[in-house]
Amino acid sequence: MLFGCQEHEAELVFDGLPEERMAQKLQELQERLLESPSGWKATLNTGTSTSKGAYNFYVDFDNGNVCKMQGDLTPTSSSTWSTSTYRVVWSMNASLVFDTFNYITMLQEPSSAFGGTAPHGYRSDIEFEYIRSTPDSVFLKGKKYQHDLVLTKISTTDVASLDEGKLKTKIDEVTSFFAKNLNSYFEIGNDGVKYAVSLDRIARAIIINWIEGDKVNSVKSAFAYSLEGVDIFKPIELKGNILTKIELVGSTAKMISLSGSYELKNNTIPILPITSLFAHNGAFNALVIEGSAMPVGIVSEFNSLWESQLSNYALNNVTMVSFIFKLNNSNTASLLVRFNSGGTVYLAQADYNYTLIDGILKLSAPISTNGNYNNGWVITNIKNYFSGAEFKLGYSSSTNPDVVNIGGLYKTNNAASFFYGKLAKN
Repeated sequence: MLFGCQEHEAELVFDGLPEERMAQKLQELQERLLESPSGWKATLNTGTSTSKGAYNFYVDFDNGNVCKMQGDLTPTSSSTWSTSTYRVVWSMNASLVFDTFNYITMLQEPSSAFGGTAPHGYRSDIEFEYIRSTPDSVFLKGKKYQHDLVLTKISTTDVASLDEGKLKTKIDEVTSFFAKNLNSYFEIGNDGVKYAVSLDRIARAIIINWIEGDKVNSVKSAFAYSLEGVDIFKPIELKGNILTKIELVGSTAKMISLSGSYELKNNTIPILPITSLFAHNGAFNALVIEGSAMPVGIVSEFNSLWESQLSNYALNNVTMVSFIFKLNNSNTASLLVRFNSGGTVYLAQADYNYTLIDGILKLSAPISTNGNYNNGWVITNIKNYFSGAEFKLGYSSSTNPDVVNIGGLYKTNNAASFFYGKLAKN
């Protein structure tokens, strides 16, 4: 007996065949990239647990898989258009790939040539998965590092400004403003609270500190430069106000929120004394030097001790990784010196008792040390510098506007001699 067979199409759980859905998503992304006649501002965060900051790129895609771009990475990238190619491909989802060298791919440079950290550069992507879109924006996510890439439509006026090199001009204006206004702050309402604002241009971080009642508060976010001034990558909320950017027009700067704006003013002295910030349970509890270079533009008698320490390391094919002075709790502090020998990082450590009263820090002789400290990996002159010493807490100012948020331990018997480093919470 013969049985007839009837062919049935498989029932699809989703609308359309898989290849149809793929083609639809690819077409959707391609059309979105092309629909802004003037191009896009592409905002990208970088780094991993240690952020390398955010960057803005102005990008115009054409239908021949060519894009032109400016970005806020270097003086050249912020004033000169670069042309490269891109592709829209399927890689588990519709994805945008920058497949030839451009300003975004500079962030992947494994060396420190463009300011990244070897061997990973800025830990940034060149392939981005399409997530969603709105009438004015396209949202993508890096395939490897999972950083958001947000495209926002720009105007013909923006393009004309870019043609004239005004992105670089605005970056220079922002740098100049904060160099001239070292104690910038703004106020919200009439409660008398002053919000101190600083830009860490090296870390690409905006920091806001303030005192309310007897409590010190601090918030930080990544930032990128824009044609208007500064974009706050992850907006900051203060008292119900969502802070999104700083606009700079001439010599006037304003902090912009979703509900208003607040002029940045300059105080004659720092808004917050360092004694209100630096404590074992404060906004900062450590002074940190990363790598072999101390913060530039600062002169102290301690610098000669630092050079001696580096020379000692060089004789032994050793390099400095970090040098940290830290308040551990209300009565103990530590000196933590990490160094690299043969590819392995070692720690030399000394612990002290201390008192901190009215900005005067008094250290005991070391109450404990480890083997690396005892075996000469910290030179004697630096050991003696901290052992039983008395310091006054203070800020340290650099002649370089990129160097901010530096704290110092000033010898009470010699103000020209002080250890200094980046204020940090460690």
